[in-house]
Amino acid sequence: MNNVIRVGIVNADSDITAGRKLVLESTGRIALVLDEQHPEGLLEKFENYLIDVLLVDQRLRGMSGVELCEKLTKIKIEQGVETRLMVTAAFGSERLTYDALVAGANAVVTQDQGPRVLIETLYSLNSRKQQQKFEQLKELVSTLGLETKEDPVVQVLIESFDAFEKKLFAEVVLGNSIASVAANNDVAGYRIRKLIQRSMELLKVATLEQLQLRLIQSGENLG
Repeated sequence: MNNVIRVGIVNADSDITAGRKLVLESTGRIALVLDEQHPEGLLEKFENYLIDVLLVDQRLRGMSGVELCEKLTKIKIEQGVETRLMVTAAFGSERLTYDALVAGANAVVTQDQGPRVLIETLYSLNSRKQQQKFEQLKELVSTLGLETKEDPVVQVLIESFDAFEKKLFAEVVLGNSIASVAANNDVAGYRIRKLIQRSMELLKVATLEQLQLRLIQSGENLG
């Protein structure tokens, strides 16, 4: 079972789950370790399961997939859970993508994209690759017509940085990897990781996408 990706599925439709299990496990690299139909049941188990990627369907009983992601993200922050969240849906929209990312999901995959995209996205999430670039997130916010407004917590965060820390922070937020930022600025990677971790703890976010969207909507200039 070395290097097998541990996946969980939350879906009210057992037939869809059964079909996805066949598709995912046919890769030989993925094992379905959790199958839950009810969001409440998952919330009780989540922090005790070692899951690499959790597939959360948008249509659930009692709450939406986005709402469940929001609750799971709070657990992730409080308990240090590192599970990546993928929202699955029959149909997609810019609004669904935005809401899912704000709630703490790392990606959205729709039914019409097919099993290949589902598997490729799952692999990508497991390898910790970001699915949305900073400019794509800015475009998403613009397309939805969302206004920027001052965010006091973001302001406190930015003001806490010295000039060099602000430069490192900005480069990561703009989508550069910690390894590349460390190399380009001749600084240890662990220092940058601690800086980003401290920032995410202050803003109470669990993903880089949440952090980026928070900065975009605050209107703060990182230049």
